[in-house]
Amino acid sequence: MNRTLSLMAITSCLAAAPVFAAQRSAPEAVPAHAPRSAQVVALVNGIELTERDLRNEMQELFPFYQVHGGRVPAKAEPEIRSKALDRLVLTELLFQEAKRRKLQVSPLAVVARMDKLRKQFRTRSEFDRAVAAQFGSEAEFQKKVLRALMVEKLWDQEVVRPSRVSEADARSHYSQNRDHYVRPESVRLQTISFQFPEKATPAERNLARTRAEEILPQAKAAQTPQAFGALAERFSTDDWRVMNGDHGWVHRGTLEPELEIAFRMKPGETSGIITSRDGFHILRVSDYRKQAQLSYTEVREKVRKSLEEERLKQRREKLEQALRRTAKIETP
Repeated sequence: MNRTLSLMAITSCLAAAPVFAAQRSAPEAVPAHAPRSAQVVALVNGIELTERDLRNEMQELFPFYQVHGGRVPAKAEPEIRSKALDRLVLTELLFQEAKRRKLQVSPLAVVARMDKLRKQFRTRSEFDRAVAAQFGSEAEFQKKVLRALMVEKLWDQEVVRPSRVSEADARSHYSQNRDHYVRPESVRLQTISFQFPEKATPAERNLARTRAEEILPQAKAAQTPQAFGALAERFSTDDWRVMNGDHGWVHRGTLEPELEIAFRMKPGETSGIITSRDGFHILRVSDYRKQAQLSYTEVREKVRKSLEEERLKQRREKLEQALRRTAKIETP
């Protein structure tokens, strides 16, 4: 199996970074004889970013890179290339800002990260080949590791740590937004459906109705979700058959109007034949939950995650906008 190394493999600090369109203007001309891997794809405050850098970034954005012979499919390439270039520019801006702030990374941290990456390879020679192919030399790779760790340190300082949510913050958010944490009235629903085409003929509708009538006695006799599900898997003609007709917990107001009858059924009850615009249906309700206010304990992790994602988004947008505002970014 081919293994690869890239900046995104070296550091995951930009995993949550948004992609913004770079400011685009024409760079200095690239000599026609320049090797493709050395061709400049962007200038960021005068620093050249090359085709090799861009290809490494594209590889991370398209996880099936190796499967497709080391390239992105032609249809996807413009979009992947654009996103990769934006991420590449952002990473360079972060690195330049880290240098401006004189952020320090321990040599031991660089060695530790390189050792960690080596362990992803079966042999040292396999690792060396990957480094040579993607970075030219181990010395260049070491520079990229140092660069990535500096970016990671800045990202942690400016985005990750300030976005952390305290217990007090989470509780306060819950208290102020209790109406956002209500479990809707819902039923656990299974269906057996006999569909007909959108512009069905009377004969097609009659055939579907006949099939529903044939199966209804067996559905009524099914005493368990498993027995009803076996019938759904065998006879139903919609996509839910592969799930034994099980829709899971369904909230009131999310079903077709004709199927809302499920909320008037008791747990364990099976309906008669119900007609909708898509076909004929037999419903079984296996459980019911009324609307209820969820406690803070029940939604604690959801609250914390939601707040943290919101803060991360705000912090990363603010940081990137500040960096781009004063930067000179040139792309072909």
